[in-house]
Amino acid sequence: MAFANFKTGYLRQDRHDDVSVLQLLRRSLADIRSEMEGERNVLRDRFDTLAGDAAFSQQLLENEPGSLGLASKVRRLTGTMIEQSGRITLLQAQIDFVADLERRADRFLEGNPLA
Repeated sequence: MAFANFKTGYLRQDRHDDVSVLQLLRRSLADIRSEMEGERNVLRDRFDTLAGDAAFSQQLLENEPGSLGLASKVRRLTGTMIEQSGRITLLQAQIDFVADLERRADRFLEGNPLA
């Protein structure tokens, strides 16, 4: 008999271990999301600074149309803003994904008969 050596005395410990693993998963997801949000927030701050610098440079360029240095600076700033905007969008999608996993883990833990 394959089940002759199967012991049921460890069921309570197994359930405790299962809940512990799920709680660790939930905390890990929260940590990952927090790191992503931190990176996104830094990029947003940089983006805002770049946008202000680009607007100021563009205004100077309009007042002094012959300035090649300003035109080059505006192009560089614009390119950097486009790159950072894409990164911010990607990070937000990742944050949303991880947040959804957190919500699913929470629902599982709340409805978990193991707890």
